[in-house]
Amino acid sequence: MKRKKVLIDVNSVVPCFVQRKMSGISRTTLELVKHLSKLEDAPVKLALTAQNMKGIGASQLHSGLEEHHMYLPYRDFWNRLLSRTPVQRWLCRHSLLHIPHNFAHVNRNESCIVTLHDAIFMKMAEEGAGHEELRRNAPAFLKRCRRIITCSEHSANDIRAMLQDETPPIDIIPWGIRHDIFYPTDDKKAVRNELAWSYRISKPYFVSISCNAGRKRTDALVRAYLELAAERPLHHELVLVWEDPPVKLLSEVAESNCAHRIHFLNSVEEADLRLLYQGASAAFTPSSYEGFGLPIAEAMACGTPVVTCRNSSLEEVGGNAAIYIDEPISRTLPLMMRQLDDGFIPTAYHSQLGLAQANRFRWEHTASKTICSYCKALRIPV
Repeated sequence: MKRKKVLIDVNSVVPCFVQRKMSGISRTTLELVKHLSKLEDAPVKLALTAQNMKGIGASQLHSGLEEHHMYLPYRDFWNRLLSRTPVQRWLCRHSLLHIPHNFAHVNRNESCIVTLHDAIFMKMAEEGAGHEELRRNAPAFLKRCRRIITCSEHSANDIRAMLQDETPPIDIIPWGIRHDIFYPTDDKKAVRNELAWSYRISKPYFVSISCNAGRKRTDALVRAYLELAAERPLHHELVLVWEDPPVKLLSEVAESNCAHRIHFLNSVEEADLRLLYQGASAAFTPSSYEGFGLPIAEAMACGTPVVTCRNSSLEEVGGNAAIYIDEPISRTLPLMMRQLDDGFIPTAYHSQLGLAQANRFRWEHTASKTICSYCKALRIPV
């Protein structure tokens, strides 16, 4: 019997090849496609599609899957125009279209399955994240989709609250971790020697992976460190993978007595990110909201204890392995940092728990569960 075709939209990966920009959505889409293409005897036929004038997208993935390209600008005007015609279905002959990047203008929503990574756009507006457009257009789009995939129970609950009685079936499929990239080390000394050579980091340190979104609350982490350093010398330095920290915060650091002990890094490759996790005494994720919390899982996979909060999806990812701080973090962050600096936290215990917790998140599982979601949407027995 002829297998039904599932067409996966990979337009979110184009910036990876054009601008060398890797967002969380592009990263997860790349990994999903890579692992879907490895599945043997899938009950559906998989194909990829992208749209731009340069022909960049599906062919750059070297997935071995069938590829389709539309040589038209990937712009709102063109996308809205195309959504009024079934031209994509005529060209690609698919039964189901997977949108893995939250939203798209499509001809027939009822033939769509969409990955909505989180519903943060309904809670807060972040500059440059396209939240206003999602707030205007996503709810109506989602209500007419055949199924929704999301990466945590918390995100699923947010989606149900947003769509209420018109919520399509939701499949909760956690993201995976590249265990071939993120893994523990038995030689922290060698790791720190390499970091000293590459980044001039030679002393024990805490690490945090961040961006300028206010919900990350990395400014609170920096200020907690400054508060402690003003009271007494600290054994640990602070390393932040943060491309463009606020000028005001940089000024506060520059005016402190420990500016030389706070390192701001950007453009860190995954191999160096692994080293930064491996060499750290602890990784901090004090965020107020996450759809998943990939840095938590990656740090645990490297054997590094994680400090985070009990909100949104963070407790789902951290499980019983993470070290949790309570609100307000302006009070609890300095206390936790002091305890870790003094060696009062059993980090080896949390490291072992973290390795077991991180092992739950594998892209092979994500891919196989995604195939099951396709089959449910197409009413194919699994």
